[in-house]
Amino acid sequence: MSFVTELLENGGRYLAEREAGVVTLRPVSNSTTDLQAFQSLVRRVRDHEGDGYRTLKDHVSSDHGVGLVDLLVLTLHNH
Repeated sequence: MSFVTELLENGGRYLAEREAGVVTLRPVSNSTTDLQAFQSLVRRVRDHEGDGYRTLKDHVSSDHGVGLVDLLVLTLHNH
């Protein structure tokens, strides 16, 4: 199972959507707790960069002012 497939199938405290070679990941809510939990996923995604995808965009939340990423957009190499 590829890392991206694992992300799509094993959600949790994040939402994952796939459409036309692009995967979008975001926390389930904008709460500080969910944003902080999402940072673990952000680190994992960055660690596996190149495993069939690259990060097109990572958006830092402006609502919390502490550098928490609240959106990841990945492009798939072989979709």
